[in-house]
Amino acid sequence: MRARLMALGLGLGLATGLELVARRLAPPEDEHTFMEGSAPPVGCATDPILGWLPQPGKRWRDDHILQWEQRNSVDGGPLADEYISPEGFRDDPLGDAPAGARRILVLGDSTVWGFGVRRQDGLVERAERQLDRLNEGSPGRPVELINGGVSGFTVLQSEVLMERNLHLGLDGVVIYNLNSDAMAANGLPDSEHFDRRLARATQAVLARSGLYRLVTVGLRSIHPGPARTDLRSRVYLSDYLEALERMAETARDQGASTTFVLPPSRGHTHRGGKPASPQSRTPDQEEAFVKQAITHEDQHASVDAYQAAMVVAARRTGSMLVDGPELFRQAGAAADHDEGALFMDHVHPTPRGHGILGDAIASALAEGFQQAEGDP
Repeated sequence: MRARLMALGLGLGLATGLELVARRLAPPEDEHTFMEGSAPPVGCATDPILGWLPQPGKRWRDDHILQWEQRNSVDGGPLADEYISPEGFRDDPLGDAPAGARRILVLGDSTVWGFGVRRQDGLVERAERQLDRLNEGSPGRPVELINGGVSGFTVLQSEVLMERNLHLGLDGVVIYNLNSDAMAANGLPDSEHFDRRLARATQAVLARSGLYRLVTVGLRSIHPGPARTDLRSRVYLSDYLEALERMAETARDQGASTTFVLPPSRGHTHRGGKPASPQSRTPDQEEAFVKQAITHEDQHASVDAYQAAMVVAARRTGSMLVDGPELFRQAGAAADHDEGALFMDHVHPTPRGHGILGDAIASALAEGFQQAEGDP
């Protein structure tokens, strides 16, 4: 019996090795392997690891859907002739950073990208302008914010994108990932694609192997975890928390700060007239809440659990935290709870909502700069 098991294991190993060699020698596949059967979002091209990325040089005037987004912007502003930078960002070409400037990469999904708003109305541009105003009349260093948002990106994708751009000499990262992570997966969840127990270079090759995927899925089925009652989230709660902590640690290793942003969404700015912020719990309660959610509903946790996980990650890593739900609760209360003035749909803010988030991000970054320099 032992000999048969050894022979089976050897056979599987040889088969996997041969398949990997063949795939190494074969030309790259045109279709991505991240979300099989899905087309890349508007303005994006396929990427063999991430699934999609903004297409460098893509112009709004060449894509009718991007034009529709702008023409239907809630402020009715004129259509701008925007394009994707050579680096793949919805931003100006980077080049060399200005002398003495701080360079901040803002990561996230379609909200950071600026769905439905002109670039100058998005939270990244708003935060940059606000930081310029805060620096007026002071010897503060200039700040350059880079829009690293990509529609549909989860924290696992943003983590890879961050690591690809560490060469830019980042002084800080802002992480706005949650809604795409908590949403139900359309096919294989991201957590199954991004198995962080393997080195990324090895994973990039193995993930293309049908035999590898068959074996790993079989191994996962041995310990499937608690029974689920609905579709699995794109990123399991435990993976979400671990990724946030890894990103903060990677930034710290590079001498960069981390600022987390809790994304607001309709229905998560009020709970019976009370703040929806998970920060209303004590740190011990927060840790216990997240631990229980991971134990009992890791693969289909609530949005509240993901919010709590970000709060926990910020505390554990000593990172700044911008509480978007609380900011929108206060703004909605000032407008007689009119969430329609802040959201254009379930999760995407209006230009006014972007302004609220951008100003808060700028304030958090400025506070972090002061702490780093030892100012009072």
